[in-house]
Amino acid sequence: MSQGETPDRTTALTLFTVIGRPRATVWLRLIFWLATKLPLPRWTLLRLKLIHYARWSILSREGLRRPYLFFESNFNGSPDAYVEAFSYAFPLGMRAIWGSSQCFPGPTPVETLRKWIRRGQHHEQHYYCAYPDASTREVLAGLEVRRRVGELVSRTQGADPAEFAKEYGALVSGLQWDI
Repeated sequence: MSQGETPDRTTALTLFTVIGRPRATVWLRLIFWLATKLPLPRWTLLRLKLIHYARWSILSREGLRRPYLFFESNFNGSPDAYVEAFSYAFPLGMRAIWGSSQCFPGPTPVETLRKWIRRGQHHEQHYYCAYPDASTREVLAGLEVRRRVGELVSRTQGADPAEFAKEYGALVSGLQWDI
């Protein structure tokens, strides 16, 4: 597949941007640390049920004139749709994280953001996706089915056939959106 795309399923995006402001790496390290401690940033991104994986890293070492912000993500759909969803669901986070990057245009207008991302995008030759043939929603639904079937097994140990049938019917009815 070209440029990290799997038909109708998973797409990869890798972005390198120059961190332009002095001492911005201190701010970014604080943001990344807080994101591991506070639920809101994670919840905001997780409600975009199209993200398989996303991470940011700061690349700085001798030999680099300036530090870089490295972002990589796997998601369902096209890069354009992903950028648009990200910009509307996570605008404050985008400003906090990429606001330190050179020429960051802000999350809106989306077309300006898309052009900025294309300039810093690195087209990967290879990437890993645990479930390339499944959307994020399908993976989450599968996990929910597994959890609920496990609960059914625990609840119905030693149950008579009529009680099992009743519990099983309730399970199937409750999982209609997941199966």
